Amino acid sequence: MVTKATNTLTNGNVAPLRVITGEASQMQGTTYSAVHDGELYSSHYGETAAILVHPVDANGDVAPMREIVGEETGLTGPSGIFISDGEIFVSDIWGSAIRVWPIDASGDAVPSRVIAGEATLLAFPDQLVVSGGEIFCASNDANIIHVFNTTDSGNVTPIRTITGEATLLQQTIQRVGLLAMDDVQPTAGPKPAQLLGYPLQGLAGNQFTDIQIDAHG
Repeated sequence: MVTKATNTLTNGNVAPLRVITGEASQMQGTTYSAVHDGELYSSHYGETAAILVHPVDANGDVAPMREIVGEETGLTGPSGIFISDGEIFVSDIWGSAIRVWPIDASGDAVPSRVIAGEATLLAFPDQLVVSGGEIFCASNDANIIHVFNTTDSGNVTPIRTITGEATLLQQTIQRVGLLAMDDVQPTAGPKPAQLLGYPLQGLAGNQFTDIQIDAHG
């Protein structure tokens, strides 16, 4: 597996600026990535479940600066990853959990918090985003988005959910992103992809105000 970097203004058939790949890079089963403060965080569940951290300008077969890996991490299938307020939020698709570490966590590190258990209703959680003190997590098996407080831990009930026929989430959700827009109406495009928009709750000031869902059948 490889991680490729392109310019944000890239358009058309253009080669990536950089490619991270090779044995030393440990890139295998790469799912999602996030960039924060000059570092690239990526989730992997190939032969070993891990979170890898590379310099954002890494290129070629570059070893990670550090990694979160080992039995104490609890990771079985790390998927979605998001950096917020000095913490790493990771959805564990096979463990039906959301795990949180300090931004500088390394090695076989025990999570600071874990959201997991029957009450959470998490089923194959995939991509997630954090905004306004809340975690928005798409379930890859239930056409539903669960919302938790960022401080939640343990077998907690979601503070709210987005689900049902009116939401148009008729297909498996695979990605969640945020749009910094004042008003986005739910819209459905041709299959297999849909772009839907929902207002977030309880946000004020210079924060995201809508949630974007890229739903794939």
